[in-house]
Amino acid sequence: MSQYLRMLLNLYQKCGFSASASASPFPPLGSPKHEGSRSSVFNRSPAANRRSFSSSSREENTDTDNTQRTRTRRKELDFSKLSQLIPDESATGTQSLWYVVTTAALLAFHHEPGVGELWAYISRLAQTEEQQITIARRIRESCLKASVLVGFPRGINGLLSLHSSLSTNSTHLLPTLTADTSLRAPLSSEHKHARGKEFFAKIYTRHTDRVLASMGASSGGDLDYYAVASIYGELMAETSIVGGAETGVLEFVCCLADGVAPQAKGHFFGCKNLGASGAQIRGTVSLVREVAAQLGLDDPAGGEEFKFLEKAAEW
Repeated sequence: MSQYLRMLLNLYQKCGFSASASASPFPPLGSPKHEGSRSSVFNRSPAANRRSFSSSSREENTDTDNTQRTRTRRKELDFSKLSQLIPDESATGTQSLWYVVTTAALLAFHHEPGVGELWAYISRLAQTEEQQITIARRIRESCLKASVLVGFPRGINGLLSLHSSLSTNSTHLLPTLTADTSLRAPLSSEHKHARGKEFFAKIYTRHTDRVLASMGASSGGDLDYYAVASIYGELMAETSIVGGAETGVLEFVCCLADGVAPQAKGHFFGCKNLGASGAQIRGTVSLVREVAAQLGLDDPAGGEEFKFLEKAAEW
């Protein structure tokens, strides 16, 4: 053994480490209190370490899954309570507004699976097949009309959620519902443009020309044409399933739930212009707030920019 190595061993012994000939001249990784954790990981075989990592990953995934299930449970909706917030309606009335409002709110709050849950609730209560078909069509039409306001992908997801729930809970309705054909395709573009302009004017009344001019000026002349010809002419002005006043309320709900106060204000007055009653509008605001609360979201009608909602108390 070289003189240098002897000197190193002597120093090693003075520091309190073993002086056996087989001992390493370097201290182990980490302090003795970490021998069961850090050093043992380095000393294990690669296969053992992989098993340990895999086990740890499974535990983390399990924790994540449990957290997600907990969050899902918190988001279960009390549809019975929601169905009572708009006065003079029944939960399964074929002309009830509450499930139109609920559908629009769920989509605007990015909770599309709730549309299928809504149908599951209604399907347990509706007694006749005719009643079920009428309500299913109204929820389907609500998803379609809301899509241009909440985002087309969310409208698609809402429709798929409804169809999935129908397939699970009401298979006997599917032959009739899937045999339905487009209400809009057979109409001429001229007819749709005319009815779109008429419907738009009913919403904005004396402000119609000003609103259209502002839309055109801000978009190079396209937004006003698109609104009248497509959003209203093609979509909203078709009122055989979801009526004109109900469509106005739906538009208001989408804007309110999404927190866009200027558009919510326009449609707040617009749905009154289309014939919605003060009681229906007040009940609609309460319902949207309740959906938000049940989903654990902030009150969408809070803030000074929504003070206009107080006007409904006078209607």
